[in-house]
Amino acid sequence: MKKWIILIIAATLTLSLLVAGCGGKVVATVNGENITQQELDKEVDMYKAGLENQGADFSGEEGKDIMDRLRQDVLKQLIDETLLLQQVKKRGLEPSSEEVQKEIKKIRDNFETEGEYKKFLAANGVNEPQLSDYVEKQLAVQKLVDEVTADVKITDQEVEQYYQENKENFTQPEERKVRHILIGSTGSGIDNERSPVDAKIEAERLLQKIKQGADFSQLAKEYSEDPGTKDNGGLLNITRGGGFVQEFEDAAFNLAEGEVSPDPVKTQYGYHIIKVEEIIPSEVQSLEMVKDQIKTSLEDTRRAGEFTDYVENLRKEAKIDNKLSNKDEKSTQK
Repeated sequence: MKKWIILIIAATLTLSLLVAGCGGKVVATVNGENITQQELDKEVDMYKAGLENQGADFSGEEGKDIMDRLRQDVLKQLIDETLLLQQVKKRGLEPSSEEVQKEIKKIRDNFETEGEYKKFLAANGVNEPQLSDYVEKQLAVQKLVDEVTADVKITDQEVEQYYQENKENFTQPEERKVRHILIGSTGSGIDNERSPVDAKIEAERLLQKIKQGADFSQLAKEYSEDPGTKDNGGLLNITRGGGFVQEFEDAAFNLAEGEVSPDPVKTQYGYHIIKVEEIIPSEVQSLEMVKDQIKTSLEDTRRAGEFTDYVENLRKEAKIDNKLSNKDEKSTQK
């Protein structure tokens, strides 16, 4: 499924598993079609479980208020979903059983064994008929989106204009390939009892060996206490603002290619000896290199906007009775 379709679905509707709506208390009607309390409870329970897994607390009066808002929001999503599936049926866009099975096969193929696939379904509280129903609805809405936005076109001029106005987004920052040797001490996160003074002395000893011609990579393998780079001779790639501690980054970007730090560099992790192996200069990607990427992005944005407008128009034209709305807000459209 195209990325922009996923974004639209996430922003405008749930498209999650529904319980067949036969009987039960009606919480909303959409052009005469009922949404039941059973359907709503299924969706709310799913959202509530997800939020609880993220640490949300639904106890007390505040929790009750959150549940009330959640129930209202989920019902609005179900109303949108119903509107869209009504349009799917009206336009004859229902996917075939072959299309549904093909999509399910793609999901199955992500797992090495049938057992792993079954575990995935169980972990998400889904059985195979429910998955089939979910996939069918996804494919149906994808077809609707494709049809509604079929006329969206982005010209070469629009692509070039976007490129010129956002050239900084297509600039590869300077990158440096560096090697380093880390000597840690107590309090630095390294599991040893070496004092900071002894750590500095050891780093200076290794630095002298390097200045005398010792192989940097080999010393890193033998003495470095950075578990992430020790085995590859201390090699790593860095960019400005790439997540390394400031002292390390500043030292690495103040060295010339092939140069070794004149003194050990102190950071929260201990003492580092740094060598710049290669400097890869900053580069602006050409329009030719990124034009397809830009075109896809602009098309996605425009299609998302058109489909959002389409859904809004459906709401305006529909006869909707949301029975959970506050009395002051409750209204029947059209």
